[in-house]
Amino acid sequence: MSACTTNGPAEATPERAAEDQTAAAETVRRYFDAYNAGDVQALNENSCAATQRTEATPPPYPTIVRIVGTPVITGDSASVPVSMSISTDKFSPPSPSSTVTLPLVRDGGRWTFCLVERPANG
Repeated sequence: MSACTTNGPAEATPERAAEDQTAAAETVRRYFDAYNAGDVQALNENSCAATQRTEATPPPYPTIVRIVGTPVITGDSASVPVSMSISTDKFSPPSPSSTVTLPLVRDGGRWTFCLVERPANG
């Protein structure tokens, strides 16, 4: 009996898992580069359908995002642990960082940032 078969779906391999983790981390990097630049096209290219935008304005101070752990892939969902801070200006250190986990989903065969903002109750 052969150890390899060609029937059924491809099984996850360590190489495939590493590719998914790298792709998920790159999506987060590209998303925040676009966010800091106010680049609506790049934001939409790295966002799920539910979070597409028609406009974007660069924030007054850039958000600094660093991947601080290995993205966790579960089917078509990913969680990417990051450290986030705000750069107030080039002469001051950034704000204290917060560690959060960012959600991604596989949309159209690629990883997309998918955090839906909730409206404030007022």
